[in-house]
Amino acid sequence: MLLDVIWNYHFDPGHVTWEQIAVRTLLDDWPAVASRILVTDHPRDFNSFPEERQAIHKLHHQANTWQPGDFVCHFSGISAPKLTELIALYRQRAGNT
Repeated sequence: MLLDVIWNYHFDPGHVTWEQIAVRTLLDDWPAVASRILVTDHPRDFNSFPEERQAIHKLHHQANTWQPGDFVCHFSGISAPKLTELIALYRQRAGNT
């Protein structure tokens, strides 16, 4: 249901992070929504990234680099065929063959 609200929220879908801005606006403007969403100061709680993403995007070390046991590994900005390769690698690292 929350994803439906975000998707239908009237914001500029041409903006590269429109969905993140929509979530932030919902949290700021709608206390009833905000009270049902956990916001954490620890990035790896819900969103960690593969270490290879740092090299692809020329990023410095990130505090939210994926480690076994993390909830999700977010492969943003990585496209096929590298994406397919990394998903298989991280499934193996997580023990999900």
